[in-house]
Amino acid sequence: DTKSKSKEIVKKEESEIKLGLYIFNYIGVVFIFLGFISLAFLTGKYMNNSMKSFTLYLFSFIFLGAGYFYFKRNKVIFSRGLLGCGIGLLYISTYVAHFVLLVFNKETAITVSIFVTILSIILTMYYKSVSIAILSQIGGYLPVFAFLYSESFSNKALIISQVYVLLLNILMYIIYNKYQWKLLKIVSFSLMSLWILTFSFNKNELIYINYLYSLVYFVIYFLPIKFEKNKKEDEINQCIKIISIIVLSLTSLSFLKFEKNVSNIV
Repeated sequence: DTKSKSKEIVKKEESEIKLGLYIFNYIGVVFIFLGFISLAFLTGKYMNNSMKSFTLYLFSFIFLGAGYFYFKRNKVIFSRGLLGCGIGLLYISTYVAHFVLLVFNKETAITVSIFVTILSIILTMYYKSVSIAILSQIGGYLPVFAFLYSESFSNKALIISQVYVLLLNILMYIIYNKYQWKLLKIVSFSLMSLWILTFSFNKNELIYINYLYSLVYFVIYFLPIKFEKNKKEDEINQCIKIISIIVLSLTSLSFLKFEKNVSNIV
Protein backbone atom coordinates (compact mmCIF):
# COMPACT_ATOMS: atom_id res chain seq x y z
CA ASP A 1 0.00 0.00 0.00
CA THR A 2 2.72 2.44 0.95
CA LYS A 3 4.62 1.68 -2.27
CA SER A 4 1.51 2.20 -4.43
CA LYS A 5 0.75 5.45 -2.63
CA SER A 6 4.30 6.69 -3.09
CA LYS A 7 4.13 5.81 -6.80
CA GLU A 8 0.87 7.75 -7.14
CA ILE A 9 2.43 10.75 -5.39
CA VAL A 10 5.48 10.61 -7.70
CA LYS A 11 3.25 10.38 -10.79
CA LYS A 12 1.15 13.30 -9.58
CA GLU A 13 4.25 15.39 -8.92
CA GLU A 14 5.68 14.53 -12.35
CA SER A 15 2.42 15.50 -14.09
CA GLU A 16 2.30 18.79 -12.15
CA ILE A 17 5.91 19.54 -13.08
CA LYS A 18 5.22 18.82 -16.77
CA LEU A 19 2.08 20.97 -16.70
CA GLY A 20 3.99 23.80 -15.04
CA LEU A 21 6.79 23.52 -17.60
CA TYR A 22 4.32 23.68 -20.50
CA ILE A 23 2.43 26.64 -19.04
CA PHE A 24 5.51 28.73 -18.22
CA ASN A 25 7.08 27.69 -21.51
CA TYR A 26 4.22 29.17 -23.53
CA ILE A 27 3.84 32.20 -21.26
CA GLY A 28 7.48 32.92 -22.08
CA VAL A 29 6.72 32.52 -25.80
CA VAL A 30 3.92 35.11 -25.55
CA PHE A 31 6.26 37.63 -23.89
CA ILE A 32 8.88 37.00 -26.59
CA PHE A 33 6.22 37.69 -29.26
CA LEU A 34 5.34 40.99 -27.56
CA GLY A 35 9.00 41.96 -27.27
CA PHE A 36 9.52 41.02 -30.90
CA ILE A 37 6.71 43.30 -32.08
CA SER A 38 7.97 46.18 -29.92
CA LEU A 39 11.41 45.77 -31.54
CA ALA A 40 9.94 47.05 -34.80
CA PHE A 41 8.86 50.29 -33.11
CA LEU A 42 11.69 50.99 -30.65
CA THR A 43 14.78 50.78 -32.88
CA GLY A 44 13.94 53.59 -35.31
CA LYS A 45 17.05 55.67 -34.58
CA TYR A 46 19.47 52.78 -35.04
CA MET A 47 18.05 50.78 -37.96
CA ASN A 48 16.15 51.43 -41.15
CA ASN A 49 13.07 49.33 -41.95
CA SER A 50 14.96 46.81 -44.09
CA MET A 51 17.47 46.17 -41.29
CA LYS A 52 14.65 45.78 -38.78
CA SER A 53 12.94 43.22 -41.01
CA PHE A 54 16.21 41.31 -41.52
CA THR A 55 16.86 41.31 -37.76
CA LEU A 56 13.38 39.92 -37.03
CA TYR A 57 13.86 37.04 -39.47
CA LEU A 58 17.38 36.41 -38.14
CA PHE A 59 16.10 36.03 -34.58
CA SER A 60 13.34 33.71 -35.85
CA PHE A 61 15.87 31.32 -37.37
CA ILE A 62 18.07 31.55 -34.26
CA PHE A 63 15.10 30.25 -32.21
CA LEU A 64 14.56 27.42 -34.72
CA GLY A 65 18.26 26.52 -34.55
CA ALA A 66 18.20 26.56 -30.74
CA GLY A 67 15.11 24.33 -30.79
CA TYR A 68 16.91 21.80 -32.99
CA PHE A 69 19.98 21.96 -30.71
CA TYR A 70 17.98 21.16 -27.54
CA PHE A 71 15.81 18.57 -29.33
CA LYS A 72 18.95 16.58 -30.19
CA ARG A 73 19.86 16.69 -26.49
CA ASN A 74 16.46 15.26 -25.47
CA LYS A 75 15.21 18.52 -23.95
CA VAL A 76 11.86 17.89 -25.62
CA ILE A 77 9.57 20.32 -23.79
CA PHE A 78 12.02 23.22 -23.95
CA SER A 79 12.90 22.50 -27.60
CA ARG A 80 9.22 22.50 -28.64
CA GLY A 81 8.76 25.89 -26.98
CA LEU A 82 11.73 27.27 -28.93
CA LEU A 83 10.59 25.70 -32.21
CA GLY A 84 7.02 26.94 -31.79
CA CYS A 85 8.36 30.37 -30.89
CA GLY A 86 10.56 30.38 -34.01
CA ILE A 87 7.65 29.51 -36.30
CA GLY A 88 5.41 32.11 -34.68
CA LEU A 89 8.13 34.73 -35.03
CA LEU A 90 8.47 33.98 -38.75
CA TYR A 91 4.78 34.74 -39.23
CA ILE A 92 5.01 37.86 -37.05
CA SER A 93 8.08 39.00 -39.00
CA THR A 94 6.13 38.70 -42.27
CA TYR A 95 3.17 40.59 -40.83
CA VAL A 96 5.38 43.37 -39.44
CA ALA A 97 7.42 43.58 -42.66
CA HIS A 98 4.26 44.25 -44.68
CA PHE A 99 1.87 46.16 -42.42
CA VAL A 100 4.26 48.05 -40.11
CA LEU A 101 7.62 48.42 -41.83
CA LEU A 102 6.20 48.46 -45.40
CA VAL A 103 9.18 46.46 -46.67
CA PHE A 104 7.07 43.77 -48.42
CA ASN A 105 4.27 44.37 -50.89
CA LYS A 106 1.21 42.09 -50.77
CA GLU A 107 2.50 39.60 -53.34
CA THR A 108 5.83 39.21 -51.55
CA ALA A 109 4.14 38.87 -48.15
CA ILE A 110 1.81 36.13 -49.43
CA THR A 111 4.71 34.28 -51.08
CA VAL A 112 6.81 34.44 -47.89
CA SER A 113 3.80 33.26 -45.83
CA ILE A 114 3.38 30.24 -48.10
CA PHE A 115 7.06 29.30 -47.72
CA VAL A 116 6.85 29.75 -43.94
CA THR A 117 3.79 27.47 -43.85
CA ILE A 118 5.57 24.82 -45.94
CA LEU A 119 8.59 25.02 -43.62
CA SER A 120 6.42 24.72 -40.50
CA ILE A 121 4.62 21.66 -41.89
CA ILE A 122 7.97 20.02 -42.69
CA LEU A 123 9.09 20.74 -39.10
CA THR A 124 5.80 19.29 -37.80
CA MET A 125 6.45 16.03 -39.65
CA TYR A 126 10.10 15.92 -38.55
CA TYR A 127 9.52 16.63 -34.84
CA LYS A 128 6.08 14.94 -34.69
CA SER A 129 4.82 17.76 -32.49
CA VAL A 130 1.15 18.74 -32.24
CA SER A 131 2.07 22.12 -30.74
CA ILE A 132 4.16 22.98 -33.81
CA ALA A 133 1.31 21.80 -36.05
CA ILE A 134 -1.21 24.03 -34.27
CA LEU A 135 1.10 27.05 -34.45
CA SER A 136 1.58 26.29 -38.16
CA GLN A 137 -2.18 26.19 -38.67
CA ILE A 138 -2.90 29.39 -36.75
CA GLY A 139 0.07 31.18 -38.27
CA GLY A 140 -0.96 30.06 -41.73
CA TYR A 141 -4.30 31.84 -41.32
CA LEU A 142 -2.96 35.09 -39.82
CA PRO A 143 -1.67 36.66 -43.07
CA VAL A 144 -4.71 35.75 -45.17
CA PHE A 145 -7.14 37.05 -42.54
CA ALA A 146 -5.12 40.27 -42.36
CA PHE A 147 -5.08 40.61 -46.15
CA LEU A 148 -8.79 39.78 -46.38
CA TYR A 149 -9.65 43.07 -44.67
CA SER A 150 -7.15 45.06 -46.71
CA GLU A 151 -9.02 47.64 -48.80
CA SER A 152 -6.90 47.23 -51.92
CA PHE A 153 -6.82 43.43 -51.89
CA SER A 154 -7.88 42.29 -55.38
CA ASN A 155 -10.28 39.45 -56.20
CA LYS A 156 -7.41 37.58 -57.87
CA ALA A 157 -5.39 37.71 -54.65
CA LEU A 158 -8.45 36.54 -52.70
CA ILE A 159 -8.85 33.53 -54.98
CA ILE A 160 -5.16 32.69 -54.47
CA SER A 161 -5.77 32.97 -50.72
CA GLN A 162 -8.69 30.53 -50.99
CA VAL A 163 -6.51 27.99 -52.81
CA TYR A 164 -3.72 28.49 -50.25
CA VAL A 165 -6.10 27.95 -47.29
CA LEU A 166 -7.61 24.87 -48.96
CA LEU A 167 -4.17 23.30 -49.49
CA LEU A 168 -3.22 24.17 -45.89
CA ASN A 169 -6.33 22.37 -44.59
CA ILE A 170 -5.80 19.32 -46.78
CA LEU A 171 -2.22 19.00 -45.49
CA MET A 172 -3.38 19.40 -41.89
CA TYR A 173 -6.14 16.85 -42.54
CA ILE A 174 -3.51 14.33 -43.65
CA ILE A 175 -1.32 15.13 -40.61
CA TYR A 176 -4.01 14.87 -37.91
CA ASN A 177 -5.32 11.62 -39.42
CA LYS A 178 -1.82 10.15 -39.55
CA TYR A 179 -0.98 11.00 -35.93
CA GLN A 180 -4.57 11.06 -34.54
CA TRP A 181 -4.13 14.57 -33.08
CA LYS A 182 -7.65 15.53 -32.01
CA LEU A 183 -6.62 19.01 -30.85
CA LEU A 184 -5.21 19.82 -34.29
CA LYS A 185 -8.46 18.57 -35.85
CA ILE A 186 -10.49 20.93 -33.63
CA VAL A 187 -8.26 23.92 -34.44
CA SER A 188 -8.28 23.17 -38.19
CA PHE A 189 -12.04 22.76 -38.29
CA SER A 190 -12.68 25.93 -36.23
CA LEU A 191 -10.41 28.13 -38.36
CA MET A 192 -11.80 26.82 -41.65
CA SER A 193 -15.37 27.38 -40.42
CA LEU A 194 -14.50 30.95 -39.43
CA TRP A 195 -12.80 31.53 -42.79
CA ILE A 196 -15.83 30.34 -44.79
CA LEU A 197 -18.30 32.37 -42.73
CA THR A 198 -16.13 35.48 -43.02
CA PHE A 199 -16.08 35.12 -46.79
CA SER A 200 -19.80 34.39 -47.00
CA PHE A 201 -20.84 37.64 -45.35
CA ASN A 202 -18.06 39.99 -46.49
CA LYS A 203 -17.08 39.12 -50.06
CA ASN A 204 -20.27 38.82 -52.13
CA GLU A 205 -18.40 39.20 -55.41
CA LEU A 206 -16.77 35.81 -54.75
CA ILE A 207 -19.88 34.07 -53.42
CA TYR A 208 -19.85 31.38 -56.13
CA ILE A 209 -16.29 30.36 -55.32
CA ASN A 210 -16.99 30.41 -51.60
CA TYR A 211 -20.06 28.20 -52.03
CA LEU A 212 -17.96 25.61 -53.87
CA TYR A 213 -15.36 26.01 -51.14
CA SER A 214 -17.95 25.28 -48.46
CA LEU A 215 -18.92 22.08 -50.29
CA VAL A 216 -15.29 20.96 -50.24
CA TYR A 217 -15.18 21.83 -46.53
CA PHE A 218 -18.29 19.67 -45.99
CA VAL A 219 -16.65 16.77 -47.85
CA ILE A 220 -13.42 17.04 -45.82
CA TYR A 221 -14.99 17.20 -42.37
CA PHE A 222 -18.53 15.78 -42.48
CA LEU A 223 -18.44 12.84 -44.90
CA PRO A 224 -15.43 10.99 -43.37
CA ILE A 225 -17.23 10.99 -40.01
CA LYS A 226 -20.52 9.93 -41.59
CA PHE A 227 -19.07 6.94 -43.42
CA GLU A 228 -16.35 5.81 -41.05
CA LYS A 229 -16.48 2.14 -39.99
CA ASN A 230 -16.54 2.86 -36.27
CA LYS A 231 -20.17 3.64 -35.52
CA LYS A 232 -19.45 5.05 -32.07
CA GLU A 233 -18.96 8.80 -32.36
CA ASP A 234 -17.16 10.84 -29.76
CA GLU A 235 -18.36 14.30 -28.73
CA ILE A 236 -15.82 16.06 -30.97
CA ASN A 237 -17.07 14.34 -34.14
CA GLN A 238 -20.68 15.01 -33.16
CA CYS A 239 -19.94 18.71 -32.74
CA ILE A 240 -18.07 18.80 -36.07
CA LYS A 241 -21.03 17.22 -37.85
CA ILE A 242 -23.51 19.69 -36.38
CA ILE A 243 -21.34 22.78 -36.94
CA SER A 244 -20.44 21.75 -40.52
CA ILE A 245 -24.15 21.43 -41.35
CA ILE A 246 -24.82 24.87 -39.80
CA VAL A 247 -21.91 26.46 -41.74
CA LEU A 248 -23.03 24.91 -45.02
CA SER A 249 -26.61 26.08 -44.37
CA LEU A 250 -25.50 29.65 -43.62
CA THR A 251 -23.32 29.69 -46.74
CA SER A 252 -26.25 28.40 -48.79
CA LEU A 253 -28.53 31.12 -47.38
CA SER A 254 -25.92 33.75 -48.21
CA PHE A 255 -25.66 32.35 -51.73
CA LEU A 256 -29.45 32.33 -52.22
CA LYS A 257 -29.73 35.88 -50.86
CA PHE A 258 -27.07 37.06 -53.32
CA GLU A 259 -28.82 35.32 -56.22
CA LYS A 260 -32.11 36.96 -55.25
CA ASN A 261 -30.52 40.42 -55.13
CA VAL A 262 -28.93 39.89 -58.54
CA SER A 263 -32.25 38.78 -60.08
CA ASN A 264 -33.99 41.85 -58.61
CA ILE A 265 -31.38 44.16 -60.12
CA VAL A 266 -31.74 42.50 -63.51
